[in-house]
Amino acid sequence: MRATGKPFDIEKKRVYEAYKAVKSNGGAAGVDGQTIEQFEADLKNNLYKIWNRMSSGSYFPPPVRAVPIPKKTGGQRILGVPTVADRVAQMVVKHVIEPDLDPVFLPDSYGYRPPRSASSSHNRRAISTTVLQLTLFREPKSPSEPPECISRFSRNKPGFSES
Repeated sequence: MRATGKPFDIEKKRVYEAYKAVKSNGGAAGVDGQTIEQFEADLKNNLYKIWNRMSSGSYFPPPVRAVPIPKKTGGQRILGVPTVADRVAQMVVKHVIEPDLDPVFLPDSYGYRPPRSASSSHNRRAISTTVLQLTLFREPKSPSEPPECISRFSRNKPGFSES
């Protein structure tokens, strides 16, 4: 156990920094209808609840609000809009894991990596040797039960073979 008596060491300052990042990004209300301004009305309590649940390991994200977005080619796709509190929790996780995770990526990996983007890689002619790995978990029957791994999938990208 940590000095706080919590199983996960998450600094309260990190939750506040995550909130500031979420606020600067803006965004719509989630399924709970709470806007960033409404979240701010009870900011100290809202951030404490996020910190307490995350550091104790009892945080579970709420459902997302489904918003239909028109496609350029016609039709629609569904965009999931998380609640403000969940966006803060996601940002905490991002800030915690990104420094350790980013160095694992190859230099030619661009998608979802700051300050890179998939569009910034259009002039590069690198061949990625990334391996696709997917692990599926069964939802636990109770909060005290860990998720159970039910399937693992791994394959190389097309055109790449390990030698």
